[in-house]
This record gives sequence, C-alpha cells and structure tokens, in this order.
Amino acid sequence: ELRLRRFDGVFRWFLCRACALSDESGPISRWCGICTDIDDRWRAEADLHTIETNYGEFVDGFPGLVVTMDMAGRVELFSSEILEYFGKTREELRSWSTKDAVHPDDLPRVAAAFRESVATGKPYSIEHRCLRADGVYRWFQVRALAVRDDERRITGWYVVLTDIDDLKRAEEAMRASERNLTLIVNTMPALAWSATADGRAEFFNQHYL
Repeated sequence: ELRLRRFDGVFRWFLCRACALSDESGPISRWCGICTDIDDRWRAEADLHTIETNYGEFVDGFPGLVVTMDMAGRVELFSSEILEYFGKTREELRSWSTKDAVHPDDLPRVAAAFRESVATGKPYSIEHRCLRADGVYRWFQVRALAVRDDERRITGWYVVLTDIDDLKRAEEAMRASERNLTLIVNTMPALAWSATADGRAEFFNQHYL
C-alpha cells in the first residue's frame, strides 16, 4: 500500500499488486501489475480509528463506574473508576469471572437476569453487591442497555454501576427505627391508636387490641 500522485498533485493511497508471468521454458517473460485506489477506505479507517480512540478515552475518563461489552456480553472497555474500585488491571478484569465480583448470595439472580437480557435484548436493571478491592461488598444498582445497528441487531452493551450502599444503609436504619417504634408502641402500658385526617382509625397498639 502506497500513495501515488495524481495529475493534479494530490496523493491518494493505492494497493499495488504485481505478479510474474513466465513462458513454458520457465524464465520470467513479463510482469502484470494492478493498482487499486483505496484512498476512501484509508480515510474511513482513519476516521474510525479516531472515533474509537475518542470513545475509549471518553469511557476511561467517565466520572463513574462504566463498562462496555460486545454483543455476547464479553467486557471490552472500562472507566478508570471501575479499575480503582475492583483493584484490577484491564487484562485481569477481562478474564475475571463474575462470581469473583458479585456477592455469592446475589449471583444466581444476577446471572439469570443478564442471560435473559442478552437473549432478548431487553434492558438490564438489578441491585446487587460488588466486591471492592479491600474485600468489602457494597450495594450497586446496575443498568445495561443494548446498542443496536440500523437493522436493530445488538452490537454491544453499555453498563453503568451506581453505588447505592449508603442509601441501602439509610433504608435499613429507617426500617430498624420503624421496628423499634412499633415495639415501643406495642409494649407501652396504654391504649394507643392513630387515625387519618378524616378521623378513620388506622392503627391500634397491641394493648388496645
């Protein structure tokens, strides 16, 4: 592949092939050459490389935990925060088993949900725990969206992991407070009840019952 100068001074890329021709006695009698203009292909490949480079840099610098996968679900690109959270290199993460990243109690439903998404193309959304580099599990909301071509065929997946561990802890603390309040109300030596704004009774403590 080389560039040839056109009559107007513009260089264009060509794929040049040459084949030796010989007569019956064996010696080469001539050469046959074909030069195919591939300049448009070169430009397209250069543009594609630029897009892929920029896209890779965008994913790498995304302010969050982001993964891209091919149509079969094999991981391809990671944001820097993914690498930091799991404490792995890109090569290690590509060969890392899901069972090593997801809490064992969450793994069966995670695997089932993702298999269904890959098979049907439906968006994937689930909450599960991921193992941090220091051995601590944190809760994440994980969403995956299929990327499709013009013919609606799946070409890949975008996956975003949102850390919701603090929210989970707050929800559990609220539930614990509600349980404690219920326990206090039910054990207090009095007849306690509550009503809606229009006066309809909606709660009686155990002593009242």
